[in-house]
Amino acid sequence: MLTHASGSRDRAAILILASSGLRIGTLLSLKVGNVNFEYPDVASIKVERQRGRKFVGKRSRGQGRVFYTFITSEAKEELKKYLEERKRAGEKLTSESPLIGDVYYNGKFLTIEDFERVWYRLLKRAGLDEKSNKWYLLHLHTLRKYF
Repeated sequence: MLTHASGSRDRAAILILASSGLRIGTLLSLKVGNVNFEYPDVASIKVERQRGRKFVGKRSRGQGRVFYTFITSEAKEELKKYLEERKRAGEKLTSESPLIGDVYYNGKFLTIEDFERVWYRLLKRAGLDEKSNKWYLLHLHTLRKYF
């Protein structure tokens, strides 16, 4: 999938999803300030409870307001590359900017549907767009299962 991604945004999103266990909706709602790049090899992501985020499982009974996850060094480097690309394109990045933004560098948050379209195009390019009835066999949640 990575070799068929056309830009660093898509590669960064795939690597983050595969290495962190985050759901796509959570990833797309994160801000730049949620990532701590200070570790020498990995980066940590702080995820706070927020409306619209699936946050806890049945076993935790709704406990907790925040959790941390980590991304691999490969994901960290691709994310840094993507953020630098956005700065060079003229986007003013702040801690409140979307971590994964729109393709036009307007600082807008993507919707799940927006990124699903990207995913389906990548599946088609990679020749992995096999369907079972009307659903693709490999869907975005597959990356969470990979984690």
